Amino acid sequence: MLPVLEKGIIPVLKGAYLAALFFTETVVMLMIIPYLNRPSDVKRAVVKGVITVGFFMAILMFIIVGLLDGLIADINFPTLKLARYIKLGELVERVEPIIMLAWIGGGFIKVTVFYYCTVLAIAQWLNLRDFKSIVLPIGALVTVLSIVLWDNVVQLVYQISGVMPPYFLIIQVGIPTLLLILTSLKGKGEKHR
Repeated sequence: MLPVLEKGIIPVLKGAYLAALFFTETVVMLMIIPYLNRPSDVKRAVVKGVITVGFFMAILMFIIVGLLDGLIADINFPTLKLARYIKLGELVERVEPIIMLAWIGGGFIKVTVFYYCTVLAIAQWLNLRDFKSIVLPIGALVTVLSIVLWDNVVQLVYQISGVMPPYFLIIQVGIPTLLLILTSLKGKGEKHR
């Protein structure tokens, strides 16, 4: 194992910046809040969810670094590699299919929620009363883009880690901050009336 902060804090901050970009997804999830039965419970549920997932992810990362330290840079999916070492008694020796099933199921749910939010946002942007008329065209566009944009995982990783970070930062920090400022100014203007 390398010493902690061997090359200073900057590489750590760069790594944290890239990891934090994936929280951009939470901004998309905010679109669902008005459609929930009890929107007031969202804050508590989000805090519990982030703490729980963060805890388990931290444990998983410690285990991965502990077992696969020298190999991590060369492995695309370290969690799947780690799953090969898991053995549950004499009955279950290979748990990769279970991990893959959970991974694919989670990915399906995530894509479904993002798709719903995309259709909802476009319908609101176009002032459509019913979003059902654009479900199929948006689905066709997403399908075509998924085929055309990247030829392989290497291109996708380069796009996400090399090209997109400034755009993610605008979406994750810039737009919510601007909306918060505008909402605050609008609220102050209405109080004076």
